[in-house]
Amino acid sequence: MDANRPHVGEGGGEAGGQAPYRVCNQFGDAVWPSPARAWTALLLLMAGLIVSVLDRGVINLLVEPIKGEFGLSDTEFGALQSIAFATFYVTMAIPIGVLADRYKRSLIIAVGVCVFSAFSLMTGLARNFTQLFVARMGVGFGEASINPAGYSMISDYFPPAKLGRAASLFSASNFVGASFAYVLGGVLLGAFETLHSRSPGYMLGLAPWQATVVSIALPGLLLGPIMFLLREPPRQGLAGRKVDLGLREILGELGSRRRFLVLVFAGMSMASIMTQAVSVWTPALFIRVYGWSATQAGIWIGLVILLGSVIGSYLGGWITDWMTTRDRLDAPILIATVSFAVGGVFGVAAPLMPSGEGALLMLLPMLFLKPMAFACAPMALQMVMPNQLRAQVTAGYLTILNLVGLGLGPMIVGIMTDRLFTDPGDVRYSMSLVSLVTVPAMAILMAFAIRPFADLRRALARNETN
Repeated sequence: MDANRPHVGEGGGEAGGQAPYRVCNQFGDAVWPSPARAWTALLLLMAGLIVSVLDRGVINLLVEPIKGEFGLSDTEFGALQSIAFATFYVTMAIPIGVLADRYKRSLIIAVGVCVFSAFSLMTGLARNFTQLFVARMGVGFGEASINPAGYSMISDYFPPAKLGRAASLFSASNFVGASFAYVLGGVLLGAFETLHSRSPGYMLGLAPWQATVVSIALPGLLLGPIMFLLREPPRQGLAGRKVDLGLREILGELGSRRRFLVLVFAGMSMASIMTQAVSVWTPALFIRVYGWSATQAGIWIGLVILLGSVIGSYLGGWITDWMTTRDRLDAPILIATVSFAVGGVFGVAAPLMPSGEGALLMLLPMLFLKPMAFACAPMALQMVMPNQLRAQVTAGYLTILNLVGLGLGPMIVGIMTDRLFTDPGDVRYSMSLVSLVTVPAMAILMAFAIRPFADLRRALARNETN
């Protein structure tokens, strides 16, 4: 039988008249939701992730007006984007992952979208730094639900031979959201600054940056109720027949994969430090060093992200699927390692370019290659974990990455700029140094994870066919 050819499984159709289909390959024989239902669910999940990143990205563009509004240093702004946001994002990810492995994941995601959208609106209405800090904590709480439950659902909607493209499209939503945040945020900020200078009464007492954040929060408030329509897929790849695993069983499953998990968590944490540092401070780089306006920086950075990252993220998933069908079971980890290592070279060089145009040219290949790693690594976790642990392990993965990346990346650049270089324009050197240290560390750790990952996939394939 053709390993990739779907056919109708026994037991009749699903509700709504859409029949499931059965896929038989080296990973076993399973019935999956219909392609139409799977892709519809994926589009909704992507929309939820996009609106979550809209809020997170636009704050990076507004670094200068927010600092001016509240009298913040670079270190304090870095804390706003790291400690405030990461506090609940990190602490709630694992509990939410546990809930997602045991209860209805679609409901958890819908509630999360409503929560982070409400706190995003509160961010724009903040009148002092304390209110702003608390609002960012609330945003982190809501956003903690999207990725763990989303990746788990996708792994139950798409069979292994199609999981790479689906997961990479979901991952690419991060970059679509970031691109929209910069482009739309830049346009809105420019429009509100013009309106404020001509007719301040129309701003309802909001500063231009506040009106921009409020506008960015509206799509999430509209999407939240729609997310309750998301359907829950049947769970695939259970370890045995138990829905819930006991503590001893959980520890046994994790222990049998400990070498791979430690290496991937450590390697991608290094990638996260570099990524968060670059993401938060790139707008400030163009504004301070190259003299661009926030609107100009937002539009061009957003376009480069959209052009490079979305294509790169999807390409990583496509290559993974192509290599997997040719029995390269190490594909996602191999792609993640090589793409980030090569892209990181451009990340070191970009802040040191003599012109903004040159920096953009260096950012483009970096933003094309780096997202492949962030698309492939969580995909790899889904491939080697039993269903009962997928959301929890993904949540743990995201917790570590954000604890290290969000907690250290923006702060390190801010502290280095304030204390080591002292001139705000020297943020370029802080960014370059962070990349210079973290990129080789990531590549080495991930290279050691390639063989353990391939061994795990072979073992799982043997278990499924026996």
